Amino acid sequence: IDTHIQPVNCIDEFSTWRRETLYTHEVNDVLFANEQNLKKVYDTGIKFKAQKRLHRKECIEIFTVEADVDIGEREATIAFALSKMTVPDENGEMFKYDDIQFVEFLEMVGRAADLKFKDSEQEELPLHKKIEFVIDDLLVLVPGAKRVEVSFDPEEETVSDTDY
Repeated sequence: IDTHIQPVNCIDEFSTWRRETLYTHEVNDVLFANEQNLKKVYDTGIKFKAQKRLHRKECIEIFTVEADVDIGEREATIAFALSKMTVPDENGEMFKYDDIQFVEFLEMVGRAADLKFKDSEQEELPLHKKIEFVIDDLLVLVPGAKRVEVSFDPEEETVSDTDY
């Protein structure tokens, strides 16, 4: 394992990004404050109401065509794939690889935000600021919806403070 698998193992890189970049109070607060509107965006892509998950094709179209988040299809596909959770029963539930649950969609928003600003002047912005730009892009799909502003006053308790 140490000789053949670990040298090419990139999985740790993706989980490290989650732990160190995505799972922060600021990102949590922005996503939590905008959760209802993001759920409406998610629901716009579900073609059949009996479906409870958004299909890969429609999800990628939300980010690349319908809302124009300013990432390409390749980047949207990468964000989709990296946001997926493990499917425990792969043999019985292969379809789940092509569908994205809402919680995975929220991670995809973060990954899309990170990719959107890669190699740009704004690359060094904190992720929660990048996510705010992407939320603004996505909310064009929800008539009348506006991003909920979140205050990050260090003296103020954040939404997620009580969780830790």
